Amino acid sequence: MLDVGCGPGKMTKEVLMPRLPEDFGLLIATDRSANMIQYASEMYSHPKLRFTQFDITEDIENTSQLRPSDFDKIFTFFLLHWVPDNRYYFLFSV
Repeated sequence: MLDVGCGPGKMTKEVLMPRLPEDFGLLIATDRSANMIQYASEMYSHPKLRFTQFDITEDIENTSQLRPSDFDKIFTFFLLHWVPDNRYYFLFSV
């Protein structure tokens, strides 16, 4: 599973993770900010949760890093209002 735009990780760890099935494999949470990813990694460490830097507005062309087909579900809580032309980025979740 993928969480795009996780920010400091609190929503990912405290809201999203508890709602996932107990047998889920891995939740990857991304944000464009290296500082947010570092903070989230330190504050919300969990064996089934990995934080990684990824900017959907720039890195989407490089799908070798994160391919949508690799995920059963893709989530975002507070991302779309930051994306200038979000019609294009909906293709990422198809």
